[in-house]
Amino acid sequence: MTHLQSGPAVLDFGTAGASARREHQRLNDAHRARRRRVRASAGFVGLLVPAVMPVAMPGLLTGSLALAAAAASWWAQDRWFVRRYGTEAGVSWRIGAEGEEATAELLVPLRRQGWFWLHDRAVPPRRFNLDHLGIPPSGDRLVAVETKVWPRSHTVRLDRCGRLVCERFDRRGEARLQEKDVEAFIGETDALLPHLPPGALSVSRFLVVHGAHVAGGRFTLARRSPQLGQDVTIEVVEAAQLAAALVVHAGGEANPGAARRTAEWASARFPRR
Repeated sequence: MTHLQSGPAVLDFGTAGASARREHQRLNDAHRARRRRVRASAGFVGLLVPAVMPVAMPGLLTGSLALAAAAASWWAQDRWFVRRYGTEAGVSWRIGAEGEEATAELLVPLRRQGWFWLHDRAVPPRRFNLDHLGIPPSGDRLVAVETKVWPRSHTVRLDRCGRLVCERFDRRGEARLQEKDVEAFIGETDALLPHLPPGALSVSRFLVVHGAHVAGGRFTLARRSPQLGQDVTIEVVEAAQLAAALVVHAGGEANPGAARRTAEWASARFPRR
């Protein structure tokens, strides 16, 4: 693969979940600032209570009443704020970041087998990110891994129409359709294709599920790729089986030089978010 030899000397592996962590931090900082403003305004209003009392009182009693009213107003408004908006904003971003970090931990043993893993990658000029981008020991493909964190009380399977669903174990009639996640993942991985040198690399797609049980541990679904104009496959894998599934999928003869060159090229072409 001489056409991939122009990569940088130092690989930028990125940090799993970094962009999700930043978004959670941004939302949560704004949430906490708003909560402080609500509490401050409530306390100030409480301090004004003695001023509107119809009966004059001694100064010490007035001061005590003002402090008590401010504290009560502060507490009441804070409880109202928490009931309405919660104690944390951007929870889904935090959960997503934790899921990506957990996936990265599962991938660590593969690095000792010659895999390269790049985390939280941008695909210029698009705005989304790919959770994990792997290069197997053969160096002949890119492996995109998307992390999903779904409820532990649920199972992931295909319904009778071949659609991806996530449902409670005890309520098989109340399945939550996950086809939007599949369509989004196809779009994200399709965006890689125009960047690839013709005929040099292929793209494999894995969707790893944390929390929920995957029927059979893993299964394959096929969806049409608008970029390729044909069906492609997505391996849906339970988190505990991800590493084994990737080892089986890697195939090919190990070529450390080719794997390194592909990783360097991918690191430069798809920078960290």
